[in-house]
Formats: sequence, C-alpha cells, structure tokens
Amino acid sequence: MRIAASLLSCDLLNIESEIKLLKKAGIAAVHIDIMDGHFVPNIAFGIDIIKQIAKISELPISVHLMIDNPEQFIDIVSYYNVDYLIIHTENSRNVENLMNRIKNKGIGCGIAINPQTQINSIRRYLEKCDLALVMGVHPGFGGQTLISSTLKKIQQIKSIKHDIIVGIDGGINDKTISLVNKEKPDILIVGSYLFDSEKENKLESMKEKIKVLCQKE
Repeated sequence: MRIAASLLSCDLLNIESEIKLLKKAGIAAVHIDIMDGHFVPNIAFGIDIIKQIAKISELPISVHLMIDNPEQFIDIVSYYNVDYLIIHTENSRNVENLMNRIKNKGIGCGIAINPQTQINSIRRYLEKCDLALVMGVHPGFGGQTLISSTLKKIQQIKSIKHDIIVGIDGGINDKTISLVNKEKPDILIVGSYLFDSEKENKLESMKEKIKVLCQKE
C-alpha cells in the first residue's frame, strides 16, 4: 500500500519545503486537487501551481480535476510531469472521449467516484481505467469525517477489474485507518491528518503518522 499526500492541506506558503519534507518522510506521491468553485464549493490550485510543483517535485504526481470543464485542462496538464490525471463521471457528458485523450497523452487515467455515485454507473469505464479513486468524503474541503459506507466500493471495483489500482481519498486518520485497511486499498490519499503535525519536529511527526497509516488490519 502506498500513501499520497494531498497538497490541499499543506502549508501553501511553503509548498516546496513541504514537498521535500514529504519525500524525506517516505511519502510515495503527491496529489493535487484542481477545484473551480462550481463542481465543488471551493477553489483550489490551477495550472500555474501544477507547473511549479512539477518543476520541484521528485515524487510522482496525480492531478484530480474537480471541475465542470475537464476537457479544457487535459492538453495543458499533459505538458507537465504528471503521472495520473483523474476525472469525474458525474460532470462529464463524454467520459470515454476524455479517457482516450488522457491515455493518448501517455498519462495514467483515473476516475473518481463521489460518495453518492453507484459502482454500476461507472462499471463500463473501469476497463480503460488505470486507477479508481473512491471519495470517502464529499469533494471540496479537507478535514471531513470519513463516510464509512463508501469503503465497500473498494472491493466492488476490484471484483470488476482485478488489475486496477484503487485508492481512497478523504477522512483517513488514526481513528479510521483500521476500518479503511480492512478493504485493502492500494493507495491512501491523506491530507489533514498528515500535515497537522508538530511544527517543532514535523518530519518525525510525519514519519510516525505514516507508520500508523501503514498498520495492517
């Protein structure tokens, strides 16, 4: 199991030092949410930020498009060092076309599944997916409480496509990790819990939290 850090919860005034700290702590990847204030009730990050993060990050990068017009961002995001580009089916009329465009750029294609979205509605897209991201909270803000009923989707997806990478995003902390790990996700997207660390010794605090998250069920 790998842990990716959601930069939504990092110290935005010191992103470069935060990313370097994450690498030292043993984080496997960084996760960037693009939000437009329409598809989700928040605004976060943009192309210029991705460009700068791609220049400095030695970690793999996944970009999550929480926006109404994902088709306008695929080409420009592909210019940067991005490993996965994640879209939603809830806001896209031509999902297969978007997926094909992403894969044609040589980027891993992911689909994010909101808490209210049923697996049957995305079943036909999973065959082309490299990654499925189960949202454990309603997208838009960090620090939310895990919706435990979403966890069953992890194994539901794996039963449909055995070789797909399945991640869980939102509400993961020391109180919920045992419940999460019972479903055996491949990736944990962690934000608030990871970054809410002791400022005096942030690196050691992050390392301890990673150990907690990597505990077996």
